[in-house]
Amino acid sequence: MAIGTDAWDTMYSLAGILSLAALPVFIFNWFRYVKAARKQPPSERWAEFPVKSVAAFMLPVLLLAGVAQVRTSGTRAHVIEQVRSLSGAHQVLVNGLPFADPESMILMVKEISPVFAHHSHPTNTILVTIRNADTNLTLKFRRDSDRAKEYWVFEPSHSVTAKNEIGRVTTSLLDQYQ
Repeated sequence: MAIGTDAWDTMYSLAGILSLAALPVFIFNWFRYVKAARKQPPSERWAEFPVKSVAAFMLPVLLLAGVAQVRTSGTRAHVIEQVRSLSGAHQVLVNGLPFADPESMILMVKEISPVFAHHSHPTNTILVTIRNADTNLTLKFRRDSDRAKEYWVFEPSHSVTAKNEIGRVTTSLLDQYQ
């Protein structure tokens, strides 16, 4: 049984709240441990390690990362499947205006894939909407700060994928948009 969209967003939000709530306790106990460990011989330092505080902080952080990874990869697959299954007449809008070559944009969206980070950040946003009788898909393409032809892709209808990229594409189709 698949987990619903609302459940993923709820887990993501709860994991963030829990990790923030546990952070002060973790920091306090960590500094207490470091101070006490200095006074103990190396063989006894792990006896006072703050296992509960570390676990209370790290488990929600790991859940947060896991939910983000599962949700973004699932959304990427869903977006690509939606675009592949387009049939009949469809329209592509870029920043609310009709795009001259909708088929090239559809081909570009099919190429969304994960890319390893390279210490850059997304800049200006370009909204791309693909719609027909069955589909109304809006994606945010944000130009990379270092690579002008690389765009970070976000799916804004869910909190997880609005904040975490579902993938990237390299294209010149969006060069004229600021």
